[in-house]
Formats: sequence, C-alpha cells, structure tokens
Amino acid sequence: MRDWRRLRPSSPHWLYVVQVVTFIGSLGVGGYLGWRLFLAEPDDASPGSQSSVRGANAPTETASTELAVQTTGIPAVGLGGLVRVGQTAPDFSLEDLNGQRHSLQQHAGQVVLLNFWATWCPPCREEMPALQEAANRYGQERFVILGVNLTETEDGIDSVRAFRDELKLSFPILLDGDSKVSEDLYHILGLPTSILVARDGTVRDVVIGPLSVADLERRLQSLLSEGS
Repeated sequence: MRDWRRLRPSSPHWLYVVQVVTFIGSLGVGGYLGWRLFLAEPDDASPGSQSSVRGANAPTETASTELAVQTTGIPAVGLGGLVRVGQTAPDFSLEDLNGQRHSLQQHAGQVVLLNFWATWCPPCREEMPALQEAANRYGQERFVILGVNLTETEDGIDSVRAFRDELKLSFPILLDGDSKVSEDLYHILGLPTSILVARDGTVRDVVIGPLSVADLERRLQSLLSEGS
C-alpha cells in the first residue's frame, strides 16, 4: 500500500511540477472510473441494469435491497471484486490486539459489522463512539463488530492499542498487517468503510464514511430480526 502522507518532492522543480500535474490527472481519471464501476447507482431499475451492477451470478431477490442502499458517506452498492450487496462476504482470518485469531466464518449465524479504519483517519475516530454504543446495546442479540485496522499504514501496534484504550473500545480490533484483507480481498476504497453481513453470510450494506448512532441502528433493525 502506498502511503501518500509520506510523499516528499525529490526532483528538480520543473520535473516535480510535471509529476504533480500527472498525479492529479491520474487521480481524476481513476476516481471517475472507480465511481462508475463501484459507487454509482444504476441508471434505471430494469433487470438488465441491476444485473450489470451486481454481477450476472448475483441472486435476483436482492435487487430491491441493492437499489435501496443509502449511506452517510458515499453511496455504494459494493466494492471491488466479490464484495457486492447480496453476495457472500469473503472469509478471512486475522489476529486481534490480544493475539486471538478471528475469522468471518466463526461468526456465522451472527450479524457482523466489518469496520475498516485507521488511527490517523479523523472520520474513523468520529464514528467510534457510535460503534461502541451499538456493541453495548446489541451485543446480546448475536451481533458482533470486527474493527479491521489498516495496520500497515500505522506507526506501530502500540498506537493502535493506545487508540483502543483511549476510546474504551471493547469490540475486537483486528490487525491487517499486510493489507491482504482490506486491500487485496475487500478492495477498500476509502476510510472508514463499514460492511454489514447478515446471519447467512451475505453482504447486506456497504457504507463508505462515518456512521451515526441513529443510522447504524436503522440499518441493524431488520438484520437483527432475521432468524431470531
């Protein structure tokens, strides 16, 4: 993962200007393509357009759910690769700050909120109290939050542990030290990103941007009632 925060000019002035202009242009093109491929809502509600957004093998019964996706940040019906509303969330295995290993599969039968975050991300800090409140309120209803930290971008595990202790977070903080989960498997497009996984293992919601308490509760209500 490239750490854009650490970029420093090391070329002659004129070459640096060219590099900056090229970089900005690449970002614009890449951002537009990413929006068209992953974030934009379908142009119409016809079956053909729904299939093109979800993928040809996506279950048809999830079409109405997918088109209804709303977020507090960027509207999204999915991320890159297999992470699409209505499809099975990819399994993974990561250790938490206490050395305990967690996989998505071991939480089958629970509603799972995967939250991808980093300590240096202000919106991530902003939404943490809402996540902790949801963990406190719904933890007895077969609901779990897995906070996947982009550890490769951090200054060290101690900074992650200090962040957890400062905000008194009780849900598992998983360490993605090589970004294989956040970048290679889930293709995270921005921070924070939250993915709600139903009891049957399917992705039901994708949110890029901070969640509020009210918005998170609204999203959880129907999921928590399924299979209860």
